[in-house]
Order: sequence, then structure tokens, then C-alpha cells
Amino acid sequence: MRMADTERPLSQIDCLLITGRDVDQWMGLLASSQVDVQHVSMAAASRMVDRQAPQVVFIDIETFTAHRSACSQLLFKWGHPRPLVIALILSQNHQVSPEFLKVACDPLVDDIILSESNPKLLSARVFYLLMRHHDRMVAPLHLEWAAADVMPVEQAVEQKNDLEKNLLGSSVLGQRAFRNRIRAAVEMAEADHPLCLVIINVDRFKRVLSQYGRDNGDLVLRASLNRIRAAAAALTHYVKARAGEQEARRLHHMPLVGQLSGEEFAILLPGLRGKANITQAVQSLLQRVSAPLRVDERSVYLSASAGIAVAPTDALTADDLLKAAHSAVTSAKQRPGNSVAFYSQHLAASEAQKMEVEGRLRDAMALGELEMYFQPQASVRSGDVVGVEALVRWNHPDLGLVSPESFIPIAEEAGITVDLGCWVIESALAGLGRLEAAGLPALQLSINVSADMFTDYVGSRLVQVVRDSLKKSGIPPRRLTLEITERTIIDESGNAPQVIDDLKALGVRLALDDFGTGYSSLGYLKALPIDELKIDRTFIMGQDKEDRAFLRAIISMAKTLNMVVVAEGVETQEQLVRLYEEGCDMYQGYLCSPPVSESALPALVKTTFPATSPAKSG
Repeated sequence: MRMADTERPLSQIDCLLITGRDVDQWMGLLASSQVDVQHVSMAAASRMVDRQAPQVVFIDIETFTAHRSACSQLLFKWGHPRPLVIALILSQNHQVSPEFLKVACDPLVDDIILSESNPKLLSARVFYLLMRHHDRMVAPLHLEWAAADVMPVEQAVEQKNDLEKNLLGSSVLGQRAFRNRIRAAVEMAEADHPLCLVIINVDRFKRVLSQYGRDNGDLVLRASLNRIRAAAAALTHYVKARAGEQEARRLHHMPLVGQLSGEEFAILLPGLRGKANITQAVQSLLQRVSAPLRVDERSVYLSASAGIAVAPTDALTADDLLKAAHSAVTSAKQRPGNSVAFYSQHLAASEAQKMEVEGRLRDAMALGELEMYFQPQASVRSGDVVGVEALVRWNHPDLGLVSPESFIPIAEEAGITVDLGCWVIESALAGLGRLEAAGLPALQLSINVSADMFTDYVGSRLVQVVRDSLKKSGIPPRRLTLEITERTIIDESGNAPQVIDDLKALGVRLALDDFGTGYSSLGYLKALPIDELKIDRTFIMGQDKEDRAFLRAIISMAKTLNMVVVAEGVETQEQLVRLYEEGCDMYQGYLCSPPVSESALPALVKTTFPATSPAKSG
């Protein structure tokens, strides 16, 4: 709105009435209030994108409800500063349906007018709203995209320039500046006037970097930041516009937006009362971040996770509030995309325990607390041990021997699976090399490799570690089998095909682990040089005909592709016989032997385990 508009009579203000019903009633009321309006239908208004934006838009609440998305897009195309939006509501005895009032609280709506309003008072009210709209508007409230609308990333970034002028008037704060700016605000927070800190983390941003490069990745981040700023300012404006004068002055410095790391942002907002209201507001913000972008002629669909902490309920200082919100966003990222999590004492205790385990796990690699165990793989027909799978165990000084199921998820979350994986490869090959030098028969060695080791930045390290470890151990490459998961194959953020080619060039074998539990397709099996298929235990434990048919189909498919088939988790002789009848080659599980230490393996290899051939089983 231009400054001169507040000095002109209402009859000279450009006003638009959008309604398809009760036209005469609304036209009469506005005319009595000396408001000169142009009446159009919603369909006609949608075609007025080239028209100069009006100063005021009156729209009846039912039309707004039915066409909210069209209203949002129209306001967006009109640009900034946007028109003042006033919802018109039919009333009886000055009573209004609660449903209408709920809709009237929409962020796009600046105020409401009832059909029974006094024309003289209405005129003064509209004039007052115009002045307040000019003085207090901090951002367009309509940055919303339909799922089918894909905005070029460059356009989304360019919009940031105008928003920086009209929203906050400054660039995004860095971590230290953000912490300093929110310190005083947080310490002044009261139970009746809470503040809400939201940390937003863009999910799977490494995938964007891998697919589109650093330059485009930076554009995507800047576009996401633009949307976060706009949505945060819109929400703050919504709260300020409905607050008392004293409360509005207290919130004059908000919203505050900071960039804590590459893909992590923090927003300090005036607190909404009740978790339901906060959740709805933050989810709306995440939806705006998730609106698709066009990068290199391809659509990029983002998601983000949000962690929320409220002052003074969750913390009394800025540092503690940031810690609380970080705990919450860590929890949110463990759920599907666009998830929201609140801080809680239980969450804090859980995070503290994980941090302690993570710290001790990092030390465990340096202190020699990790040990290699080996689980025998036996021939289904003969029962002879033909291979072993290397499994890591943590010999905790207080807890004793800890299985991978307890600490591997923490290692993944902490980002140390690559270091752990390299240690396992080096230690397993070195251990088996020592045993063979002491007289152990030659065995096939299988090692599970995390999908994290197939990224652009780590894949070359994996290949180098395998090459060096094979050379040091003296074990021929053909006797090393690296087990990969279906996630490794389908994860587009990785560099699996190239790394697989480099590993095959070394002469090692590849096995597809836990087949059937993910998203395998015959196309992947045909296209990639897989030598071995490992069947997950869930397909072995089933007893009905469907389970047997599925098992038969998996083995038949693998044999057609000349793959060796290994069954995991075999516990009974009945399961072993079934595997033999379907043509399985090898098995491992407690029917054969649990994992054993390096020192116990030589004696175990001499054992003949349960088999199916008459000479061995009878």
C-alpha cells in the first residue's frame, strides 16, 4: 500500500468485492460506508493477474472457503505489498457461526466485517485497517504453492531479495549472532507470553548435492530459506495483528531467522498457546518448504523435519532452548519427512544416553574394545564349513559383550558407520589372514558393507581400504564377499554403480543381503554383477504354502542368474531340509553355530554341522 493511500477518502481507494452471492446486500453496505468497490466473481478475479493490485479486497467467507487456493495464487501473482483482505460474514443478531470464525482466522485474512455492521462505524474501521495494514505489514501472507505448481529455483531465490527488504530488513543471522539476538528475548519470556524456537532441517540434502551439484544445491538452500523467512514472517504478522498493543510492541523484533549449518535453520516465533496450534503452524511452514522446485529441467521435491522447544516451559536461557530444540529435531528426523517433534524430559534423557553411548563407541575403536567374531556358513548338502561372515562385537567394560543391534543404529545416527566399516574390513581380513597362516583351511569371508560407504565422497576410500587390506592379509580377492543391501542399490544419493565396478575390478565377490525385505527388482539383479543372494530369515520361518512358494521363486530366480544362494537365520532341521529341497547352497544360523571369537574359530571349522545328504545326516 502506498503512503498517500492513508490520506485519501475511501471512495478513492481501489477496492475489489469478490462474491457470488448476496451481492446487493454487500454492495449496499459498502456503498453506505462510502466505500466504492468493483464487484467481480471469483472466476473473473482469477483472470485479473495483469491488473494493478487493489488496495483492499472484500470477499465473502463462503467464496473464500471454496476458493482459498485460487485466492492465495491471485495474491501471490499481485506481488508485494499485497492488498488488505477483509472477509465478509453474514450474521444474525450479531451472532456468527463458529465455523466461519475459524475460517476467518486464516493467515490470508486481515480482518472480518459482519453484515449487520453500522455503516458509519464500518467506514472508520476500514480506514483504520488500511493504516494498520500499511504500518504493520511485514510480509505477503500468501506464499503457498499447489502440489502441481513447480517454481524454477532461480525464481524462488530471486524473490528473496524483495523479502529481505520487506520482511526482516536484514540478512539471515549466523549461529553466533542468532544466539546473541535471542538471548534477551528468551530470558524475558513468561508463561503468559511464551516464545517458540523451531529448528528446521532439510531432509536428505546430500541427495540434492549428489544429483545436482554444489551450485544448484546452494540455490535450493537459498530458495528454502526464502520460503522459511516468508512463512515465519507471515505467522508472526498473524499473531501480532491479533495481539494487544503492548504485546505487539514486545514482539516488534520478531521473527528472528538464523542459519545454524548448511541445511539447518532456526526461527524464533511468538509462542502460540497449545501444542495443537503450534503443530499446525509449523506443519504449514514445512509444507511451504516442501513445495517443488525446478532444477535443471527436473522437479525437486524436498521435505524437512522440525524440532520445537518453548520458553520458558522447556528452557530459561537461549543456550538451553537451542539444545532442547536440537534434541527435538533429532527425534523428528527419525520419522518420515515433514515430521514435527516437541522437546520433552523423556526425549532429553534418551538423547543423553545416546550421546554417552556414542562417545564411548568412538573411544572403543581407539581403545581396542571392538572385537571381530565369525559365524560359520555351512554347505546345505554336506554340513562342512565353507565360509564365515565377519561380525563386530563391542566388549564393553561395564556391560560385557554388546551385539551390533544395540550400537549400530547409534553409529549410523552419529555418522561414524564409515569409520566403523573400514575398521571391520581391515580387522576381519587381518584376523582371517592370521588364522590361515597358522593352518586354518581356506574359507570364503563375507563382510557386510553399509550403504553410507557408497557415496561420492566415501566410495573411493572403501575401494582403497579393501585393496590395501587384501594385500596385507594375503587373502585372494575372489575369497572376499562384500554384502550390500537393497538400499545401497536404489539410493540415488550414492555412487553405487561406480563403486561396485571398482570393487569388481579388484576381483572381489558381491552378495545382496536381506533379499526381499526392501525394494528389490529383477532389473537390479540382472543389471548388477551380483554373485550371491542372501535370503532373509523371515522367508525361511514361514510354514504355509505361500511362504514355500515364495522361497522357491527366490531360489529359482537366483539360480537362473547363476548366483549362489545363502540362507540366514536357520534354526531347525526342518528348515534345512526345506532349503535343500528348493536348491539352496549354504546356510548360517544357530542350527550351525552362533558367531564365535577368532580364537574359537579353528576348532569350530573342524566340526561337521547338520546336513541333508544321507552320508552326513544319517
